[in-house]
Amino acid sequence: MRKYLLFPMMVLMMAACKEGDQQTVVKTVKTVKPENLGMVMDKQFAGVVKEAHTVSVGFKTGGQIERILVKEGDYVRQGQVIAVLDRKDYQLGVDASQIQYNQLNDEVARLKVLHDAKSVSGNDYEKALAGLQQVGVQLQSNKNKLDYCTLRSPSAGYVQNRNYEVGEMVQAGAPIVDLIDTNGMEVEADIPTIVYMHRETLSDFTCVSALNQEKSYQLTLKSIVPKANNSQLYTMRLGFRNGAAGLTAGMNVNVGMNMTIRTDLKNLMVLPVSALFRDGGKSYVWVVKKDSTVERREVDINSFNQYGKIIIKGGLKVDETVVSAGVHHLQPGQQVQILDESSKTNVGGML
Repeated sequence: MRKYLLFPMMVLMMAACKEGDQQTVVKTVKTVKPENLGMVMDKQFAGVVKEAHTVSVGFKTGGQIERILVKEGDYVRQGQVIAVLDRKDYQLGVDASQIQYNQLNDEVARLKVLHDAKSVSGNDYEKALAGLQQVGVQLQSNKNKLDYCTLRSPSAGYVQNRNYEVGEMVQAGAPIVDLIDTNGMEVEADIPTIVYMHRETLSDFTCVSALNQEKSYQLTLKSIVPKANNSQLYTMRLGFRNGAAGLTAGMNVNVGMNMTIRTDLKNLMVLPVSALFRDGGKSYVWVVKKDSTVERREVDINSFNQYGKIIIKGGLKVDETVVSAGVHHLQPGQQVQILDESSKTNVGGML
């Protein structure tokens, strides 16, 4: 009799142990945070410092190069002397024009006295005065040519190319050096489609160099190319608000900006479709609680967006964590382990 009583008790104990094992099974799940459509988001993208344009600097007149005072890679200030032409012939032209001008000026002065005394006709005096003005123009032209023998930098920048050497003959306008104009430095960054679609809400542009992360540069948006490249990214051009001291063309920077989504959508949240499951004609998601167990939560669906995600208008909070995969294999109160899928290669969240 005692044997018959022990057998059912052993069966019950084995079933209880099996049920306890099932309850302690920990599922590994992927999770996601609901994205609020009305929030201000901080976006970070990789950028490159570039020169806005390159300036070719040449003499306004031709001649033989006497001196070149810069070399490739040199930084030059605006107005700094870059090169000098042989001035001898131009100085002779100024001297000859000056002598002629002085002579005619004295002649006009004498004619004026005679004209005032009615001894010279007005026509003769006017001709002499016109001749003096013509020589004066020629004198000024020769002085300008003499000044043009000194080539000064039109802007601050770096010498990219030096195209001539001392002793060479050059024509007017020949590019002696090519300058990278630092006054027009800018930053280029590629942004994904989602950011481009909200381009009108972008604000507070900054960049930081990897070499000096303590210094932040204020930027202004110049343009966004309205056509995506082969990687389906849009090129953004930004200018420096207060200069780019310490940065050079080709340097990598991290570009930051704020993106504001429509404030009238602040009560709507977005989740991937895989986070949703149906039961009894209602829609649910699994919310991960602080004790790492899951809670079944009914949600109110608004619609689907153009990216195939669900827009939820009730039942969730932005700071809650939602299971995004494997939702059909969970039970209320089940213990879960969150799968960490952060990627170091997904810079700026563009993938």
